[in-house]
Amino acid sequence: MTRWSKNASVSASVTCALCALLLAGCGEDESADRPVDATPAILSAFWGANDVPGVVDTPLVCPGLVGPRDGMPVVTSVEIAPDALVGAVFAVVRADGTAVPADCALREPAAEENEDRTVLLVGDFASTANPPVAVRVVGSLPLEDGTDAIGAESTTVVGLDAGPSLIVAERVAAAEAEYGAPDDCPADTVQIVRTIWSGGVDGDQGVELTAAELPQWTVEVDAGGTRADVTPIGFGDLNDGDNNVDLCLADSRPALAVRVVGHAVTDPTNDWNVAQDVAVTAD
Repeated sequence: MTRWSKNASVSASVTCALCALLLAGCGEDESADRPVDATPAILSAFWGANDVPGVVDTPLVCPGLVGPRDGMPVVTSVEIAPDALVGAVFAVVRADGTAVPADCALREPAAEENEDRTVLLVGDFASTANPPVAVRVVGSLPLEDGTDAIGAESTTVVGLDAGPSLIVAERVAAAEAEYGAPDDCPADTVQIVRTIWSGGVDGDQGVELTAAELPQWTVEVDAGGTRADVTPIGFGDLNDGDNNVDLCLADSRPALAVRVVGHAVTDPTNDWNVAQDVAVTAD
């Protein structure tokens, strides 16, 4: 993955810019068995890139926009309905109280159908002197479960220098499982737990996660009234620069929680995660 600096001196291709905008972030442990509430909510908002040139200067990314913009990945509690994204539905509130609509909202690089929790907002959101402090859904945003996220708000926006934070861990439905390819789960996988981070993650210095990092992850499974610890047998959904990493298990007992040690993953500017313990939910 091409790595990005978080300031205006950076310039590269649009493809790399998209990866960079999905930077991860949260400098403290938000783990505490966080449930995914049935009420639509914004679970995470991260000011991942500031005044990056070349991000929105082609119609491929944000039609009609030219010049540097900020990037802010947002993770929602429920998957967003297809074709529901409109930038102006999202407003970013600055420290001085002004609210700025997003110029556009993108699914890239978390672009697979089963990754619809993540939205990349692009716009002129803030500056280091006047940083973003909240994100609101100010218009209709239909969700796949039939509800609408209008009114959802995050009153915390993670800053530029934070490391990645694990937001959601969920069991993946069998119909969505992917096996066999180099970046998918091994053929002997019987259960997959998807981890969704505040932004794009990989290994140290941009190297993709490998089997050597598997011992840093633990999945707690239901062992008939007690919990047992299981180490994943592989990673899935790699090599795409997004914020989703699948944990492949050879154990069919229901997954209950995911633990990850500190310094297990980084964002594209090599900020490390902190240790976390997150409850597993159903997809």
